Amino acid sequence: MTLAFKRGGRGNLPALPAPPKDAPDPPGDIGEYAVEVWAGFWQTEVSGAVNMKRDGERLRYWIRCVDRRNHLWTHSDLDDWRVWKQVVDLTAAIERAEQQFGMGALNKMRLTGALDQAEAAEQSIKTRRDRRPVEA
Repeated sequence: MTLAFKRGGRGNLPALPAPPKDAPDPPGDIGEYAVEVWAGFWQTEVSGAVNMKRDGERLRYWIRCVDRRNHLWTHSDLDDWRVWKQVVDLTAAIERAEQQFGMGALNKMRLTGALDQAEAAEQSIKTRRDRRPVEA
């Protein structure tokens, strides 16, 4: 059962574009863990909404942050406050990107809710346009 998250309860949830058949190549300077995360993202529903020409730089930044944070987690002394600060800063950058790209259940709900609002606005414009009297 699919519910739209809008006032008034149930409604039609707009469909996201299908994920691409071939995922874009990950940046060449990331590690194995980040490559797996990159591949996993391209298998999600929300990846279909990504336009690499428009969003590619931000998405590559996100995966580099994921890679760097993983490196710090596995190869650094987390008792060093400077390393911990880097981990916190990277986590904040990752979370901002995840929100922007609709990763995670709550962020996906927000993204589809925004799409639902855009679809409703477009329908409202079409309805008003169709109601206008036609001048002969």
